[in-house]
Amino acid sequence: MIQDGQLLNSSGGKWKRSRASEFLDVRNPATAETMVRVPLSSAAEVDEAVQAAQAAFPGWRRTPPVQRIQYLFKLKRLLDEHFDEIARLTVDECGKTMDESRGELRRGVENVEVATGIPTLMQGYNSEDIAAGIDEHMFRQPVGVVAAITPFNFPGMIPLWYLPYALACGNCFILKPSEKVPMTMSRVFDLIDELDLPPGVVSLVNGSKGTVDALLDHPGVRAISFVGSSAVAKYVYSRAAANGKRAQCAGGAKNPVVVLPDADMDMATRIIADSSFGCAGQRCLATSASPSQAGKKVSLAICMLRGVMPSNSIPKRRSWLSAGPESGRASFRVGAAFMLPWDWVGTGSGQHKGCPYSRKKGWMKAIAIFPKTREVKLIDHEEPKITTPTQVKLRTLEVGVCGTDKKITSFQFGTPPAGYEYLVIGHEMLGEVVEVGSQVRDIKLGDLAVTMVRHLCPHEYCRACRMGRQDFCFTGDFTEHGIKEEHGFMTELVVDEERYLNLVPRELRDVAVLTEPLTVAEKGIAQVWQIQQRLPWIDPNAPVQMRGKGLKALVLGAGTVGLLGAMALVAAGFETYVYSRAKVPNPKADLVEAIGGNYISSETTSVEQLAEQIGTIDLGFEAAGASQIVFDVMRVLGTNAIFVFAGVPDPKAPTRVDTERLILDHVLKNQVVLGTVNADKAAFEAAIRDLSVFKQRWPQALRSLITGYYPIEQAPQLLLGSARGIKNVVTL
Repeated sequence: MIQDGQLLNSSGGKWKRSRASEFLDVRNPATAETMVRVPLSSAAEVDEAVQAAQAAFPGWRRTPPVQRIQYLFKLKRLLDEHFDEIARLTVDECGKTMDESRGELRRGVENVEVATGIPTLMQGYNSEDIAAGIDEHMFRQPVGVVAAITPFNFPGMIPLWYLPYALACGNCFILKPSEKVPMTMSRVFDLIDELDLPPGVVSLVNGSKGTVDALLDHPGVRAISFVGSSAVAKYVYSRAAANGKRAQCAGGAKNPVVVLPDADMDMATRIIADSSFGCAGQRCLATSASPSQAGKKVSLAICMLRGVMPSNSIPKRRSWLSAGPESGRASFRVGAAFMLPWDWVGTGSGQHKGCPYSRKKGWMKAIAIFPKTREVKLIDHEEPKITTPTQVKLRTLEVGVCGTDKKITSFQFGTPPAGYEYLVIGHEMLGEVVEVGSQVRDIKLGDLAVTMVRHLCPHEYCRACRMGRQDFCFTGDFTEHGIKEEHGFMTELVVDEERYLNLVPRELRDVAVLTEPLTVAEKGIAQVWQIQQRLPWIDPNAPVQMRGKGLKALVLGAGTVGLLGAMALVAAGFETYVYSRAKVPNPKADLVEAIGGNYISSETTSVEQLAEQIGTIDLGFEAAGASQIVFDVMRVLGTNAIFVFAGVPDPKAPTRVDTERLILDHVLKNQVVLGTVNADKAAFEAAIRDLSVFKQRWPQALRSLITGYYPIEQAPQLLLGSARGIKNVVTL
């Protein structure tokens, strides 16, 4: 149901306006027109749906199957009556042709038909005397509250793979449709309203990753079904399994079509055109590459084009199309389908003029910036080799995207290595060891590891680097992965010295990519403890792990570093506050509250009001990169306070600062201000230890920091666009 241009949720038998603070526009891919706004529902709204389902389950599971399927007979009739109306919604939001949308919906209705046979399909069996004195009885019983998370490419069919069977078998069902194409299922749920099902038996909750995480973590949800990309399927499966849920997760695949020398070109054209461009190119098995014999007189690429459009003329309107527009840039696949000459297959002959991407033997995918031409693109990058006995090769699993990457891709900084015109970016990584040098002793194949960003400078007179503290390098001649004169991690394989690697326990696999951003806070806090030895700041009765007990900390900014810093401060015993722009309620505020912190919005609370509300501020941790608010907050720091700068502001007009007041406070209040950049091995080790602590104390909050997973092919759009969420991750 739509109300005032906004999609509603359905739970407990009622349509409800979401309390979400964030929304996404659902656009018609043919016209770019905004059709409706979809809410990114909170964990509290998921909880409401689950509670309603739990309340309905005892009565629904006791309803005989022959009665339960009567609702499905009625649902099939309603779907048939409104068939073209629903198919048209799929055309509008997904970009398919009308025939494709009808075909998709018909497959969905067929699933409703099949589910009406559940009284027979879910029968058990009895076997007498399977052993001496033993009979066997098998019953099929409903699981409880189950949920489905469905993708953008088949909004009418895939939800109906699950909903009718779940209901017919006696489960209570919650659907989280794709936030890109939520209108089709919203209309189907309008029809479900007419079934008069008991309240809570079926629910619809709109949202994005935060909503998904709430379903995966909720103890009342017993099973999860998912269809989507392989990267997200792995995430959903691992998180659901870690929470003791049944999970069935279907990921994506590749479907190359090889055209042999004796192929019937007319038939091949029709088949490949349909596979590549049908359903807007958004099938999970859409053809992405089609090698053909080089000697063919008629180019397969031209035949493919003719398979999608008539050859006589360029049309003046859209009615000629047999392939519809795509729903969103992130789902772009038609342009990625390309033709390869036959002699390229397996030869490693390299990229070809006009070919968007092809693999060369001994080379790999990478995302690179070209400072001279100001380009960011997917390239072929030579695979690294182990060249010293102390090196380790890793297969990159995940790379986090941060503000530094955004600055590099806007060419504020970023220096390629000597001899290269480009720099492979990415400095937050998780990898798996695939090869080790002959003198590597503490790392073995299959280990998970994160790599330090900064390498030592070459100068003997730099005492910091000679002591392994390159984060305090005197000379500035260090190198940094993905930032300064050292290729980064947004590629398939990485080689580095053993001393720069930090092993990660396998139980942290789903959150280990957060290690590097957490080291920013870890190093800053470590410096705080060292500096504050100058005074009796620490409660002598507090345990070592709670040294902040009795002290108040203020974090500026609710990005990844700020939120991880808040977790570290709460874990250390500080009474912790996070001061950020967004008004309450919002997902970041929910996260802060979930870890025992306090969230305050700068939109509703001035710095002066902030000081009155908190009282004495003993520690300030800046992770916002916004200079004006920082200096305003420094005016209200407490006596003996310490303030840590960790953010890098964007170039802006000069900020007005009352320097006399600032200096006076620093002197009369014994205050300390310090800046911190990069991290040493101790900070990485502390970050890995603290991630284990965070995962034990706040598993849902920690995982919710990662709000999006993207394949490497989508990384340029992610880096150059305005991606939402907290931490977005590129998967390889």
